[in-house]
Amino acid sequence: MRRPKLKKASKRMTCHKRYKIQKKVREHSRKLRKEAKKRGHKKPKKDPGIPNAAPFKEEVLREAEQRKQRLEELKQKQKLARQKDLEKKRKLQAKKNATEANKHPEEKVCMCSIILFSKRLVHLQRKRETFHPLIRPNPAAFEVYGRTPIAFSLDQQKRLGVVIKLVRTWKLLCIPFNQSIYRGVGFTANVK
Repeated sequence: MRRPKLKKASKRMTCHKRYKIQKKVREHSRKLRKEAKKRGHKKPKKDPGIPNAAPFKEEVLREAEQRKQRLEELKQKQKLARQKDLEKKRKLQAKKNATEANKHPEEKVCMCSIILFSKRLVHLQRKRETFHPLIRPNPAAFEVYGRTPIAFSLDQQKRLGVVIKLVRTWKLLCIPFNQSIYRGVGFTANVK
C-alpha cells in the first residue's frame, strides 16, 4: 500500500498475508534442513601421522620439516617484498608532495612570516601592557599633540588589535614581506 505524497510504502499488511509469508519461510527452511541431512556432513580427515613401524620415519619427518621451513621463508620474502614496495610508494608520494610544495614556495614563506609576525605583535602588545601603568602624562606632549600619552597609546593599541585580527583571519596572506621580516628583524619598524 502506497501512501500519497510519501516516498516509502507502508509496512502494514493484513494478518492473512503476514502469516502466509511466515509459513512459506518455515517450509523453505525445513526443505533446506532435509536436503542437508540427506547429503550428510563429512568431517575432514585427520592426519594420522607416521606410524612407528614405518621404515624411513626420520627421513619423512625431516622432509616435512624442510617443507615447512621453505614455506616460512617464502612468506618472509613476500613480506619483505611488500614492505619494499610500500616504501617505494611512500618515497614517490613524498617526492610528489615536495614538488607540489616547491611549486608555490612564496605561499609557504608567506604563511611562516605571518605566523612570526603575529607572534611578534602579540609579544609587543604584552610588553606594552606591562609598561602601560608606568606612562605618566607629560604636559609638553599634551600641548604638542593635543592629547595625553595614554590616549595616544590607546589609539595605537586599537590599530594593533585590527592588525592582529587581520592576521588571524589570514587576510594578510598575499601581502609580500621583505627579507628583513623573514629573518625576524624589523618587526617594530613595520608596526604603526
